[in-house]
Amino acid sequence: MDFSVQRMTEIMKALESGTVMFKFYHRRRRPPEKRIFTLRLSTFEILQFPFPSRGRAIAEDTVDIREIREIRETLDSLDFKKGQEDIRMVDPQCCFIILYGSEFRLKTLSVAAMRREERDAWVEALRHILQPANFDTQLLINRWLRKKFFALDRGNSVIGGVEVKKFFQQVNHRENSSRYRQIVQKFDSSHQGVLTWDDFVNMYLHTVYDDAIGRLFYKYSADKSRITFRELQAFFRDEQKDHRIPDAIATLVWDFVSHSGGQRDPRQ
Repeated sequence: MDFSVQRMTEIMKALESGTVMFKFYHRRRRPPEKRIFTLRLSTFEILQFPFPSRGRAIAEDTVDIREIREIRETLDSLDFKKGQEDIRMVDPQCCFIILYGSEFRLKTLSVAAMRREERDAWVEALRHILQPANFDTQLLINRWLRKKFFALDRGNSVIGGVEVKKFFQQVNHRENSSRYRQIVQKFDSSHQGVLTWDDFVNMYLHTVYDDAIGRLFYKYSADKSRITFRELQAFFRDEQKDHRIPDAIATLVWDFVSHSGGQRDPRQ
């Protein structure tokens, strides 16, 4: 294994075990609080737990790393500015902020590590994860599916027809109600009317992620090698029955382009 890859793997594994950091708030009456921050590698999320840990604690807050727009090694956030008196208890060289969200108005997570090495580890690991080229496509899909499954399974590691319907709606894959029951029956390996994680992955690969994507690409792409903004808009309108205005679609595309390292205006 390449040394740099091995080193990054070790860093991410260490962060998965959790580190204690101060979380700052912009409300004056709420002082910074210690939280246990962990990196969940299976879904690429930052989980925040109370400190000290009380047995099997439930995460109080979660940040989807794919929604991170910028990581800054600075004190330039409203949270830090409102807590000027509390800044004295931490080393400014251990502070950083995370700008994240799927809306135009981003949220801010302002934290201070106990040691600069821990701050650097978090910043380096998060920036590494934000580069899709660092990971195999199938691995990224698998982690996206795990996040979806965890959000649907209600903690019992299986999902039923209602949850399958929610998932299909989230990915704009429409079926009639009876079809959802048929899908569960088809991929239910335990014959109990529910899908396990392995069943869920099998269902996704055979119903959503199939060669229909390729056929649709060639249907809407004029030169068969790329798809323009107008062609994509036609796809949303005709296939997805999605009549969002061009600016809304442009925002969706720009979100993908910016995460892939591109700079071109998606409406061009």
